[in-house]
Amino acid sequence: MVTINVAEAKANLSKYLELVERGERVVICRRNVPIVELRRAKAEFQGEPRPLGFMTDWVISGQESLDEPWSDEDLGCWEQRP
Repeated sequence: MVTINVAEAKANLSKYLELVERGERVVICRRNVPIVELRRAKAEFQGEPRPLGFMTDWVISGQESLDEPWSDEDLGCWEQRP
C-alpha cells in the first residue's frame, strides 16, 4: 500500500493510477489524515462503458438536431415561460 498527500497525488496522478492498475492500493491523505483509498475496480465494473452525462435520453420535441432553432414551446420549458 502506498500513502501520499493530496499535492503529491495531483502532481503525479498518472503514476499512481498505473500502480492501481497493477493491483497496488493507494491511500490519499490530507495533512497526513487518510481521506480516500484507490484500488483496482472489480471485474463487474469493467464491462461496457456507461454513457456520459445525464441528458443522453432527452429528446426535444419536433427537432432532428440541436443545431436547429428551438420552438417557442421548447424555449418556454427551459426558460420557465408560461
